[in-house]
Amino acid sequence: MKKNQCQKSCLPDNLETIAKGIIHEIRNPLNAVYAHVQLLEEEIGEEKENLYSSLMQIKVGISQIDGILREFGRFVRQTKPILRKENLNSLLNDVLRFVDAECRSYEIKVIKQFQDDLPEILVDANQIKQVMLNLILNANQAMLNGGTLTITTFLMQGKGKEKKDCVCIEVQDTGIGISEEQTTRIFDLFYSTKPSGTGLGLPIVQKTVHDHDGKIEIDSQPGKGTRVRVVLSAGR
Repeated sequence: MKKNQCQKSCLPDNLETIAKGIIHEIRNPLNAVYAHVQLLEEEIGEEKENLYSSLMQIKVGISQIDGILREFGRFVRQTKPILRKENLNSLLNDVLRFVDAECRSYEIKVIKQFQDDLPEILVDANQIKQVMLNLILNANQAMLNGGTLTITTFLMQGKGKEKKDCVCIEVQDTGIGISEEQTTRIFDLFYSTKPSGTGLGLPIVQKTVHDHDGKIEIDSQPGKGTRVRVVLSAGR
């Protein structure tokens, strides 16, 4: 499998201010367009099928743009994690309970390989849950005809005087996988391997992991699935 280890990204200090301004300037005319589409929808009515269908497509497009703006706002928002001691196994169990129905509907078998004596570490529980939810949903979407989702946690011992112990979480699927070229771009803003993707989910994941002084790695091969590893320090 090809591995892509992503280093910390550098964001301009004023990126959040710039982004808020851009989002505001786009949303104002977008809201006006949406309002006029609704007026046209009322005037035309469903009897004019072709025009009505076109208006529905415009509304879908507006919703997609609004979703991209919302996700981009989340990406640039400088929200520092609120750190508390947490057990990652417990957080993962919460996430897996949340996605249980989806996994069963997709005929995905979930295998948990949790290290029992995993130490508690300082993390923002909500942010890490969101990271794991995003990774699990991505894995599910890669297994179109069912498959196996394996979630693993383990303690990685540090070596040498300066290296600290780390807690690792791996999300592995048996899905379609991605190419070596795609793995090099997977954390780029607005890059997506899915036709309907915004290209913001994984950059947000990367940013959150980096905000926790962690790192994220991806191993993948077309036709053989993908493994994502999140590494968080156990010594903070």
